[in-house]
Amino acid sequence: MPEHETIAGALVGILADLPGIEKKRHPGGVTYAYRGIEEITVALQPLLVKHGVVITPSATLVSVVPLPEKGNNANWTRTTLSVLYEIHLAGSKEPPITATCIGVGDDNADKGANKSMTQAFKYLLLQTFCIADPSEDGDSIPNDGLPPDGVRPRPGVPTTENPAQEEVPPPVPEGWTNHEICMAAHDALNERVKKLSTEQKAECSKLRQDAGGGWPLSLAGYESLAHFTTACEAFGDGAVPAAGAEVAATPDGF
Repeated sequence: MPEHETIAGALVGILADLPGIEKKRHPGGVTYAYRGIEEITVALQPLLVKHGVVITPSATLVSVVPLPEKGNNANWTRTTLSVLYEIHLAGSKEPPITATCIGVGDDNADKGANKSMTQAFKYLLLQTFCIADPSEDGDSIPNDGLPPDGVRPRPGVPTTENPAQEEVPPPVPEGWTNHEICMAAHDALNERVKKLSTEQKAECSKLRQDAGGGWPLSLAGYESLAHFTTACEAFGDGAVPAAGAEVAATPDGF
């Protein structure tokens, strides 16, 4: 194991050896790309060993707040921890470098503290080792795969601007009972909307805004948009039917 005289020197050695870590899309209906903690630690663990760096945490509970409005389960809570990390150099008598990170985790069982610790550690590593995505320019996420006409996840859905929720699936919208069914239905509807005319898409966007502007929609908002999409398909590209226009039922149930 190569010797470093200081902890800072060892960290510089890791920075020199560490490649960028690409954000990836993950299964399960999540529509954004992110780096999971496993992807980061898999890349970092051998370099920590190589350069003799050890990181130890010490967590302090800040708060546990009920989230009765989240999802269909009244047991949701938000756990916030303050985690103090000490970065040691193996074999050195130098005092450790310390860093404090806040972790926030939402859960409806007993994993709130675990998620908080995971998030705090992830952002300690991202910021300490300046981990970037080599395929990106800046911190933006590509727009591919998102619903058309500027649709974005509704407030509270994980994004890079809301890292507290990056690894937590969004809550099930009102009226839906299953997240996977909800996302599958929205994905299918989005594909249908993409095939409409520009004028029809504009009306779909207005309907979405009337339903709250989010994606995914509540069940009522989804049914309204699905019904209008079916009417557009029935009337053809040259017409924009009035919202609520009656059309014959289609085989897929819309």
